[in-house]
Amino acid sequence: MPTHSKTIGYLLWIFGFTGILWLLTASLFGIGWLYDFCTLNGQIDERNRA
Repeated sequence: MPTHSKTIGYLLWIFGFTGILWLLTASLFGIGWLYDFCTLNGQIDERNRA
């Protein structure tokens, strides 16, 4: 009986690849950093309310 899901394996592969791409391109050339900078206060407030 298999203990690992092929679907989960493919999902991890896809998200792992995009994570490495994100890291190697400096957050897609800074767009990710700019987005995080602009939305960080809202993200922190949302987590604190939860």
